Amino acid sequence: MKLGRSALCITLPKAWTDAVGIKENDYLAVRQTGDSLELSKVEREGVVGPPVCIINMDACVEPNSITRVLIGAYIAGHDTIWLQSRRPFTQKQIEEINAITRKLIGIHITDSSENIIIIQNLSNPVRPSMDSSIRRFHSLVVDMLDSAVSMLSSGNQDMVKRIMSIGEECDRLYWLTVRQLIRAINDPSVREALGIKSTLWLLGNRLVLLLLKRAVNLCESITLSTYEIFTNGCGIEKRIIDWCTDFCAMLKHASQNAIDSLLLRDLLLANKTITQINDLVGEKIGSGEKLASNSKSFRHCLFRIICSLKEISVCYRQIAEVAINRSLEESGKFVTIECTPRDSGKS
Repeated sequence: MKLGRSALCITLPKAWTDAVGIKENDYLAVRQTGDSLELSKVEREGVVGPPVCIINMDACVEPNSITRVLIGAYIAGHDTIWLQSRRPFTQKQIEEINAITRKLIGIHITDSSENIIIIQNLSNPVRPSMDSSIRRFHSLVVDMLDSAVSMLSSGNQDMVKRIMSIGEECDRLYWLTVRQLIRAINDPSVREALGIKSTLWLLGNRLVLLLLKRAVNLCESITLSTYEIFTNGCGIEKRIIDWCTDFCAMLKHASQNAIDSLLLRDLLLANKTITQINDLVGEKIGSGEKLASNSKSFRHCLFRIICSLKEISVCYRQIAEVAINRSLEESGKFVTIECTPRDSGKS
């Protein structure tokens, strides 16, 4: 039978599979002898083919379930993903599969038929390095924040599309880096190649990625709140725009310090950053909320914008806290880690 555009498949006689004890998901050894192919059951323990993630599409009936299952399989580290259905795929299913595969870095559909789609991941599992990804992620957050504040001051509603496209790029980077971290858990060589020097960094990096992803969502919230104000024919008072611009300038400086302290394991810079952010939130948020309460614009949208800016600050403060923990994992400039001498047994 034809499978996809070029491959052919055969069925195995039931009498033979029963006789040799072959079950679904078993692997077969294939050896070519002249013009013949010789099949045999894999008997030797540990001799298996590459892992394949087979997704039962008939079970993906809830809205967006195909998208979420595919993202989950990608993050879990599967390089080969088979989508199988007893019935031909619907046009809606095909469109959802195509849409999500375009958003996953390194993923390609390599073959398909009316009820099977084969997806392969062809990306290098250790590129980019984890530090490079974190720096890139942070720069995208800053770009979103700058664009959101620019939209706030200019009233240019066309910027929404650009800001959301940056958010989609952040999603792709987030899924890729989490996939790398999960693979690094079981493969020390991947850990080393990614520049992850300690198993403790796996947990810390996952938290940092979650915090950066939350910052992205908060930037999107600022954008949508601003868009709601303008589409309802309202403006934003200059004093509120000036407050947001001033707050974001200070936040950008503190956020860069947070990332630098993490990647350099600089305890003093991390401590300084936490103080900066605490002072920023403590001194500025109250005045911003007062301006919003006295505004003639949509107050609930303004409060949402101010709350989002505060929460972005908290995200970077927590990244600085991870930096402090990381700087104390081994002996260095700030501490010396010594093993406690064993008890000699003498009284």
